[in-house]
Amino acid sequence: MQERVGRELEELFAGDGHEYESEYWVRKKDGSIRWLLARGTVLRDPDGKPVRFIGTSVDITDMKRAEEAVRASEQRFRVFVDHAADAFFLTDEQSRVVDVNRHACESLGYTRDELIGMNPFYLVPDYTLALVDGRVGAPIARPGHRRPPQIARHQGDGLRPSVGELAGRAQNDRGA
Repeated sequence: MQERVGRELEELFAGDGHEYESEYWVRKKDGSIRWLLARGTVLRDPDGKPVRFIGTSVDITDMKRAEEAVRASEQRFRVFVDHAADAFFLTDEQSRVVDVNRHACESLGYTRDELIGMNPFYLVPDYTLALVDGRVGAPIARPGHRRPPQIARHQGDGLRPSVGELAGRAQNDRGA
Protein backbone atom coordinates (compact mmCIF):
# COMPACT_ATOMS: atom_id res chain seq x y z
CA MET A 1 0.00 0.00 0.00
CA GLN A 2 2.82 2.39 0.84
CA GLU A 3 4.29 1.74 -2.60
CA ARG A 4 1.02 2.69 -4.30
CA VAL A 5 0.66 5.90 -2.28
CA GLY A 6 4.28 6.81 -2.91
CA ARG A 7 3.86 6.19 -6.65
CA GLU A 8 0.67 8.31 -6.75
CA LEU A 9 2.42 11.20 -4.98
CA GLU A 10 5.44 10.99 -7.30
CA GLU A 11 3.11 11.15 -10.31
CA LEU A 12 1.31 14.13 -8.78
CA PHE A 13 4.57 16.02 -8.15
CA ALA A 14 5.93 15.17 -11.62
CA GLY A 15 2.74 16.28 -13.38
CA ASP A 16 0.88 19.55 -13.24
CA GLY A 17 -1.92 18.48 -10.89
CA HIS A 18 -2.68 20.17 -7.62
CA GLU A 19 -5.12 17.94 -5.71
CA TYR A 20 -4.54 14.51 -4.19
CA GLU A 21 -6.99 12.06 -2.62
CA SER A 22 -6.49 8.39 -1.83
CA GLU A 23 -7.94 5.73 0.44
CA TYR A 24 -5.58 3.08 1.71
CA TRP A 25 -5.09 0.71 4.61
CA VAL A 26 -2.20 0.27 7.01
CA ARG A 27 -1.39 -2.59 9.36
CA LYS A 28 -0.63 -1.45 12.89
CA LYS A 29 1.97 -3.08 15.14
CA ASP A 30 -0.77 -5.03 16.92
CA GLY A 31 -1.80 -6.55 13.57
CA SER A 32 -5.04 -4.60 13.21
CA ILE A 33 -5.86 -2.85 9.97
CA ARG A 34 -6.87 0.80 9.80
CA TRP A 35 -8.25 2.57 6.73
CA LEU A 36 -7.06 6.10 6.00
CA LEU A 37 -8.24 8.83 3.67
CA ALA A 38 -5.38 11.08 2.55
CA ARG A 39 -6.08 14.42 0.91
CA GLY A 40 -3.62 17.05 -0.08
CA THR A 41 -2.77 20.03 -2.22
CA VAL A 42 0.45 20.69 -4.07
CA LEU A 43 1.63 24.29 -4.02
CA ARG A 44 3.71 25.16 -7.07
CA ASP A 45 5.95 28.06 -7.97
CA PRO A 46 5.24 30.20 -11.06
CA ASP A 47 7.13 27.67 -13.20
CA GLY A 48 4.90 24.82 -11.97
CA LYS A 49 7.58 23.23 -9.80
CA PRO A 50 6.15 21.74 -6.58
CA VAL A 51 7.39 23.68 -3.57
CA ARG A 52 5.09 22.43 -0.80
CA PHE A 53 2.55 19.73 -0.13
CA ILE A 54 -0.14 20.34 2.45
CA GLY A 55 -2.32 17.41 3.41
CA THR A 56 -4.17 15.41 5.99
CA SER A 57 -4.83 11.78 6.76
CA VAL A 58 -8.08 10.79 8.45
CA ASP A 59 -8.89 7.40 9.95
CA ILE A 60 -11.99 6.14 8.09
CA THR A 61 -11.98 2.61 9.50
CA ASP A 62 -15.41 3.00 11.12
CA MET A 63 -16.87 4.36 7.88
CA LYS A 64 -15.42 1.41 5.92
CA ARG A 65 -16.90 -1.04 8.44
CA ALA A 66 -20.29 0.66 8.20
CA GLU A 67 -20.16 0.54 4.38
CA GLU A 68 -19.35 -3.17 4.51
CA ALA A 69 -22.19 -3.78 6.97
CA VAL A 70 -24.61 -1.99 4.62
CA ARG A 71 -23.35 -4.05 1.65
CA ALA A 72 -23.79 -7.29 3.63
CA SER A 73 -27.27 -6.24 4.76
CA GLU A 74 -28.26 -5.35 1.20
CA GLN A 75 -26.98 -8.73 0.02
CA ARG A 76 -29.02 -10.56 2.67
CA PHE A 77 -32.09 -8.52 1.74
CA ARG A 78 -31.55 -9.25 -1.97
CA VAL A 79 -31.34 -13.01 -1.30
CA PHE A 80 -34.48 -12.85 0.87
CA VAL A 81 -36.46 -10.87 -1.72
CA ASP A 82 -35.23 -12.92 -4.68
CA HIS A 83 -36.38 -16.14 -3.03
CA ALA A 84 -39.72 -14.76 -1.87
CA ALA A 85 -42.87 -16.39 -3.16
CA ASP A 86 -44.36 -12.97 -3.97
CA ALA A 87 -43.42 -10.45 -6.64
CA PHE A 88 -41.58 -7.44 -5.25
CA PHE A 89 -41.25 -4.10 -7.05
CA LEU A 90 -39.18 -1.14 -5.88
CA THR A 91 -40.16 2.15 -7.51
CA ASP A 92 -38.74 5.67 -7.41
CA GLU A 93 -40.54 8.97 -6.85
CA GLN A 94 -41.73 9.01 -10.48
CA SER A 95 -43.23 5.52 -10.11
CA ARG A 96 -40.59 3.94 -12.32
CA VAL A 97 -39.40 0.45 -11.44
CA VAL A 98 -35.85 0.56 -10.08
CA ASP A 99 -35.65 -3.06 -8.94
CA VAL A 100 -37.67 -6.27 -8.99
CA ASN A 101 -37.23 -9.77 -7.71
CA ARG A 102 -37.06 -13.00 -9.68
CA HIS A 103 -40.69 -13.94 -9.00
CA ALA A 104 -41.91 -10.64 -10.47
CA CYS A 105 -39.98 -11.35 -13.66
CA GLU A 106 -41.19 -14.95 -13.88
CA SER A 107 -44.83 -14.12 -13.20
CA LEU A 108 -44.92 -11.25 -15.70
CA GLY A 109 -42.79 -12.81 -18.42
CA TYR A 110 -40.30 -9.94 -18.53
CA THR A 111 -36.59 -9.88 -17.82
CA ARG A 112 -35.31 -7.73 -14.97
CA ASP A 113 -33.74 -5.33 -17.48
CA GLU A 114 -37.05 -4.98 -19.31
CA LEU A 115 -38.91 -4.12 -16.10
CA ILE A 116 -36.34 -1.59 -14.83
CA GLY A 117 -37.53 1.88 -15.80
CA MET A 118 -41.04 0.70 -16.63
CA ASN A 119 -44.06 2.28 -14.98
CA PRO A 120 -45.94 -0.47 -13.08
CA PHE A 121 -49.26 1.01 -14.18
CA TYR A 122 -48.38 -0.18 -17.69
CA LEU A 123 -48.45 -3.71 -16.30
CA VAL A 124 -51.90 -3.14 -14.80
CA PRO A 125 -53.57 -0.70 -17.20
CA ASP A 126 -57.01 -1.18 -15.66
CA TYR A 127 -55.74 -0.33 -12.15
CA THR A 128 -56.72 3.34 -12.25
CA LEU A 129 -60.17 2.49 -13.56
CA ALA A 130 -60.57 -0.22 -10.92
CA LEU A 131 -59.41 2.17 -8.20
CA VAL A 132 -61.96 4.76 -9.25
CA ASP A 133 -64.55 2.01 -9.57
CA GLY A 134 -63.86 0.92 -5.99
CA ARG A 135 -62.86 -2.60 -7.05
CA VAL A 136 -59.32 -2.40 -5.65
CA GLY A 137 -59.29 -3.06 -1.93
CA ALA A 138 -62.98 -3.89 -1.78
CA PRO A 139 -62.48 -7.60 -1.01
CA ILE A 140 -60.18 -6.68 1.86
CA ALA A 141 -62.72 -4.24 3.25
CA ARG A 142 -65.43 -6.90 3.48
CA PRO A 143 -64.63 -9.65 6.01
CA GLY A 144 -65.05 -13.12 4.63
CA HIS A 145 -65.07 -11.95 1.01
CA ARG A 146 -62.26 -13.76 -0.82
CA ARG A 147 -62.92 -12.90 -4.45
CA PRO A 148 -60.01 -10.77 -5.67
CA PRO A 149 -60.57 -7.79 -7.97
CA GLN A 150 -60.61 -8.67 -11.68
CA ILE A 151 -57.86 -6.49 -13.11
CA ALA A 152 -56.09 -7.32 -16.35
CA ARG A 153 -52.34 -6.78 -16.71
CA HIS A 154 -49.84 -6.82 -19.53
CA GLN A 155 -47.48 -9.74 -19.68
CA GLY A 156 -44.13 -9.87 -21.47
CA ASP A 157 -45.38 -12.44 -23.97
CA GLY A 158 -48.36 -10.25 -24.92
CA LEU A 159 -50.98 -12.22 -22.98
CA ARG A 160 -53.16 -10.43 -20.47
CA PRO A 161 -54.19 -12.87 -17.74
CA SER A 162 -56.24 -11.44 -14.93
CA VAL A 163 -54.38 -10.52 -11.76
CA GLY A 164 -57.53 -11.60 -9.95
CA GLU A 165 -57.38 -15.02 -11.56
CA LEU A 166 -53.76 -15.41 -10.45
CA ALA A 167 -54.57 -14.26 -6.92
CA GLY A 168 -57.54 -16.61 -6.82
CA ARG A 169 -55.35 -19.53 -7.85
CA ALA A 170 -52.81 -18.58 -5.16
CA GLN A 171 -55.54 -18.50 -2.53
CA ASN A 172 -56.90 -21.85 -3.66
CA ASP A 173 -53.42 -23.37 -3.64
CA ARG A 174 -53.15 -22.36 0.01
CA GLY A 175 -56.46 -24.06 0.79
CA ALA A 176 -58.47 -20.88 1.16
